[in-house]
Amino acid sequence: MDQSKAQHIRAAVLKLGRGARPREVIRFLAEREIAVTPQQVANERAKLARRAASDKVRDFPVSTLRRVHALVAELGSTAIIRRALDIIDEVRDHP
Repeated sequence: MDQSKAQHIRAAVLKLGRGARPREVIRFLAEREIAVTPQQVANERAKLARRAASDKVRDFPVSTLRRVHALVAELGSTAIIRRALDIIDEVRDHP
């Protein structure tokens, strides 16, 4: 069964790496006699990025995200929380 162009693009991006430029993806597919446009590559890369971001959010319970959001609002900055986490990691590594 033939794959769609979108499936070929997704497979090429995953094979070449997410950092592959659109022209690299186009060249890779052209070598396999599959013609795609830069816009098609951009669209599929965007879908992959949205899917990856969506998967990250699903790994966290919404209740946890709400609690962290409230803490950020209380402290005023994510930088403060990041620094606090770095200090906790340092202390944990060197008891």
